[in-house]
Amino acid sequence: MHTVIKIFLSGLITSLLISSAIADNVGLTHTPVYSDSTRPLDATIWYATEQSEPQSKIADNIVFKGTYAVKNAAPKLDRYPLVLLSHGYHGNWRNLNWLATRLVQQGYLVAAVDHPGTSSFRHDKIDAEQWWERPVDISRLLTWLQKESDWQASIDDSNISVIGHSLGGWTVMLLAGATVDYASMRQYHDKHPSPLVESVSEEMRFDIAKPLNRVLTDRRIQSFVSLDLGGAHSFSDESLEQINRSVLVLSAGIDIGALSVEGGAIDYLSEDKESGHIARKLPRDSVQYKVYPEATHFSFVQLCKPNAYQILEEELSGDGIICLDGTIKTREQMHDAIYRDVSVFLTSRR
Repeated sequence: MHTVIKIFLSGLITSLLISSAIADNVGLTHTPVYSDSTRPLDATIWYATEQSEPQSKIADNIVFKGTYAVKNAAPKLDRYPLVLLSHGYHGNWRNLNWLATRLVQQGYLVAAVDHPGTSSFRHDKIDAEQWWERPVDISRLLTWLQKESDWQASIDDSNISVIGHSLGGWTVMLLAGATVDYASMRQYHDKHPSPLVESVSEEMRFDIAKPLNRVLTDRRIQSFVSLDLGGAHSFSDESLEQINRSVLVLSAGIDIGALSVEGGAIDYLSEDKESGHIARKLPRDSVQYKVYPEATHFSFVQLCKPNAYQILEEELSGDGIICLDGTIKTREQMHDAIYRDVSVFLTSRR
């Protein structure tokens, strides 16, 4: 095991790199992808535009704060590094909209899909059980962007990255080369129970082997970013140790199980057993790792409005946890830190 890297570049250098970029206006469009297939996808694309009007509030509701973009604006013609996004369990493209918006303003083209079976609005059991399709969704999106869409000329094929939160981080690791080893996972969780991870793995049927014709690693992607992933022990140690790609692993320092109001703390997504495990198993020269002590699992998703906790609790008891962070830093401050670290990692690959 190697020493975990806690801080990989100084804040001064980070600030200089980010402030030097000229912010672009953000355009946004939604489009169906492979509509005639057995697994159609809904894609969201954020991009630079010279249009500044009409501005629309994106991904905004009574609970979450959105951002501004010009819907279906004409793209600003250029070639851009591409960032692909993968959401978490029962999440959607809105969760990382805040990050996508900032990346476009820094000069990236960003695209996301809502994963069938594990997204907020598509819970089909059969789709969910095909766990291997999650990374394939990202690869299919990339193929469509590169070969079948109007975005072909806008993509710098030599600079493609993927970012995922939670189960999206797990998806990122599969794209980087990790492989699922259910027997090893079952053995680990028999000794170290994790209710959340085990529940998701049962719903997604990690015990079913992927079809032999499904290749999950995608060599077209050069950089990989995991945001507080879950399910780290579903991967074989051997596959993690052999990954020779550039990987940034970011982790919350506060386990959401520790925020349980009743019944005491529960080990849900502890830093040491999840992201920390990944960082220790990856080759030293492949991984950069950082923990945000004041962050919870949901600090990585969109900002909450002032009464969001109460609204979520009234709708379903326990859901208010989505809007809980540490007590010292605000989620907005943590977003600034997360963005800086992601930005520097991606910029170092350009």
